[in-house]
Amino acid sequence: MKRVFGAKKNKEPPPTIQEATDRINKRGETVDEKIKKLDAELARYKEQIKKTRPGPAQEAVKARAMRVLKQKRMYEGQRDMMYNQTFNLDQVAFATEGLKDAQQTMSALKSANKELKGMMKTVNISDIDSLMLWKLTWEQRLNLMQFHLIFNQIGNLIWIQNSTYLQLQQAMLQQCSTESIPRMS
Repeated sequence: MKRVFGAKKNKEPPPTIQEATDRINKRGETVDEKIKKLDAELARYKEQIKKTRPGPAQEAVKARAMRVLKQKRMYEGQRDMMYNQTFNLDQVAFATEGLKDAQQTMSALKSANKELKGMMKTVNISDIDSLMLWKLTWEQRLNLMQFHLIFNQIGNLIWIQNSTYLQLQQAMLQQCSTESIPRMS
């Protein structure tokens, strides 16, 4: 069957965001060079218009200058479009990095939570109950209260981080699905 239909060709991987950005920037630089050449040509036509007398010769130079000016505006529009594409790609890269940072933070918080739970298992509650809290010094009571506050705040932070991370992830997916990113050919 491979002889009839041919073998399946391996698809090359899609370009990374950085590769796409570099390619667009390179194209933007070539367009900038073209714009500079047209600017030089426009300056030359401007000098010719000043030197020629009013009449058909000056009108012909003006017509050529208008043609060059239209080309320049077209190239400027293309350059602006490419820079907008680069901006969009940079925004996607920034959002991706933000999600990676959020995932790393979540994994760090989860591992810290596991460590705290493991440490709490080693604490014997009957030993704590056997302590008479009214015999504790003021510093010991303060340290105990701070420990409880910190433990409660970490638990709340983990809950908030989980819900915030899910909301952020859903918003990013929704934004990516609504934006149309032009494909590079």
